[in-house]
Amino acid sequence: MDLSTFTKNFYHVTYNKSENSIAPYCPEYNDFYYMPQYGLAERRYLYLDDQQIFERSNTHDSYIVLSEIGFGTGLTFLSALKLWKQRAQHLQQRPLIYISFEKNPLSKKQLQETLTYWRDELGEEIDELSERWVGLLPGVNHLIWLEERVCLILIIGDAFTEIQRCNFHSTHWILDGFSPSRNPDAWALPLLQEISRCSADGCTLTSFTGSRVVEKNLTDCGWNVTREKGFALKKYRMTGKYSRKIIKHNSHLVYQENMTVLGAGIAGMSVGFWRNFFKTNTNCRFVPGLNASCVPHVYLHPPLHQKLDFFTQLSIRSHVLAGSTYRQLAKLANFNYTAGSVHHKTHTYRTERVWHLLSQDIDWQDFVQETADGYYFPQSGRFHGGLCLQALSDLSNQITLEKSSPHDALPSLPYTIACSWAAPIAKDFTMLRGEITLQDNGCYTPSTYDRYCFKPIARDISKENFVGFRTHTSSYNPVIKQDRAGIFYSVFHGTRGFSTGMLGGLEIALESCGIFNYHSNLL
Repeated sequence: MDLSTFTKNFYHVTYNKSENSIAPYCPEYNDFYYMPQYGLAERRYLYLDDQQIFERSNTHDSYIVLSEIGFGTGLTFLSALKLWKQRAQHLQQRPLIYISFEKNPLSKKQLQETLTYWRDELGEEIDELSERWVGLLPGVNHLIWLEERVCLILIIGDAFTEIQRCNFHSTHWILDGFSPSRNPDAWALPLLQEISRCSADGCTLTSFTGSRVVEKNLTDCGWNVTREKGFALKKYRMTGKYSRKIIKHNSHLVYQENMTVLGAGIAGMSVGFWRNFFKTNTNCRFVPGLNASCVPHVYLHPPLHQKLDFFTQLSIRSHVLAGSTYRQLAKLANFNYTAGSVHHKTHTYRTERVWHLLSQDIDWQDFVQETADGYYFPQSGRFHGGLCLQALSDLSNQITLEKSSPHDALPSLPYTIACSWAAPIAKDFTMLRGEITLQDNGCYTPSTYDRYCFKPIARDISKENFVGFRTHTSSYNPVIKQDRAGIFYSVFHGTRGFSTGMLGGLEIALESCGIFNYHSNLL
């Protein structure tokens, strides 16, 4: 889904009700999301309880991936989250990765309204999802539950288009894209082939449909399919098990257990933290850098840009994820985090950019709120950078800080993550421009917009008064990727490091742990 489609049609799913004034109804597909008298029990019967999916794991034997076509009101996810909490003590601290594709997500108001009926049973989970339902954009959105070790990867857009950009190994599929007669695209053979490609060997699936066409398509894709008795108004339940004999499985994801991180600032520590979140047996060896992230006052600045382009999308994703993560991290690690910030209307250029942001036809309800004298950004925050890094380190297992220099460590590393200033040792990034940070006093000068050759500076890292680059300018985006040599990069975050570095760490952790990656023009 491109940005123009997003701004025009994204949140125009009107919330209606049926004639009995209870059941939530989707006018686009002329179908109900669920019937309240059966909805929760139906989902547990159709999708969760019988398969005992929380007790199983895939070949990587340390995480569970539930995947879904059609997030809808989120009732299936909330049911899974509730069951996960109840069984967490028996799951040996494994994480739950829940990947869901949704073409027409509800606004937060619509989401809360449709879930009102289930507050007695799912009140806590509904509030938690609502708190994280902020600043959703096309493509991948990460919603994190740190304490419960749950990662919801909500992929917004056409399911067939988006899944082609993804690589992951699902352990269980939930097919819930309205009925095949009303939403045929969600059951088409090309989409089912992509679903099979993203399935682990032995992956299972459940669905409410009894369609013979869907059954045949799944069989042609290598699934052993069985039609079973349904529940309440659902006449059938379809179950299946995948043998990976027909569809070639993606081979782009490889779990890399031992990794060395060049740079132990926020970009590097985020990688180690998220890798431990997904894999408790992972090892990260850190080669410390200049400690530029150990500043006493970190302020998460809201992204204010003149246009809603891809760079703005990156900033918004990073800002929302960072704000949510640091709030949860502060509670777990007991360090002070002050949430929220206000931009006064007397700042003309900021006010103009906020106006432009609010003029977009997007649900910004909990991203920015207008007050009498300014604009309040609830996802912003302030905290101590050094204490945050310490918390990330304390909550991560198997982290070792090395005394060797990155230049000495690099040649012996089978898998490497280059973060921040250490990157030029691994690769020549030619000419850069940006702010300059001096090691001896920690101050920085304004952007000079001059050109510098980075490689010679990297060779002088042992010298005093070393100069490092902080490339926070309007012309440069962070680099978050893996090159052909297998080296991961999370670099050039500059003064936005505590926002974009957290997202970069999460993306690299998901890929280097062999769980998930996504190819787009954004990262």
